[in-house]
Amino acid sequence: MLKHQIKSSIFVCLLATLVTFPGNAEAQSEITVETLRELAEGRSLVRAIREVETAGSPYLFEDFKAGHITLSNGVNSERLMMNYNIHKERVEVIQGDFALSIMSDRLAGFEFTDMESRYLFRNGYESSRLSPDDFVRVLADGEITALLKYNVSLQQDVPTYSVATQQDRYTKSQRLFIKKDGDIQRVRRMNERSILRSLDHFQDEMRDFVRQEQLDLSSINHLERFFRHYNTLFEE
Repeated sequence: MLKHQIKSSIFVCLLATLVTFPGNAEAQSEITVETLRELAEGRSLVRAIREVETAGSPYLFEDFKAGHITLSNGVNSERLMMNYNIHKERVEVIQGDFALSIMSDRLAGFEFTDMESRYLFRNGYESSRLSPDDFVRVLADGEITALLKYNVSLQQDVPTYSVATQQDRYTKSQRLFIKKDGDIQRVRRMNERSILRSLDHFQDEMRDFVRQEQLDLSSINHLERFFRHYNTLFEE
């Protein structure tokens, strides 16, 4: 497994006052970077750098991407450079040499823009395997809603073969859910057989679509194409 050195910083966590802005919140239509900085100023900023050997990453993306957040009071942000820390379940926004950390309970949603595929995250979905506080990526929305839950597990101080040092190891996984007729169910496996069995309509048409488009439904991008096409069949 690829190993690399990373510098990890202690991030600044924005407190509960993040959702209570000075002045009239209704009059403010957008969170600015300056607002985020003002909320962090005056607090104890600790910048501790340490060298850690790691494998994998807790983040959704390797680099920070452009996007915006929506707070639980409905206020939207301006364009931010941000990333989703899946392991900590928080959005981190780059601000100078620090990352401002926004915990999930302060957010109604967030989206990464300027991407080939849509990366829209929402919460509020609940099932036996999904908490309403969990943020999930909405792959498609229509007759059925396809939801993807990202997970990252961490193993610390893992011995490495033929090397004296140890490493922290992050491992990513995903779980697929579909919402139909008001119910949310988990699709046990991200493969063609399991996904087709979860559908109530157009199984033959979707099987043909997979063949024609040469889709691999273990691929998230292909999953997005699959479910978006499925929803269009109800419009014909």
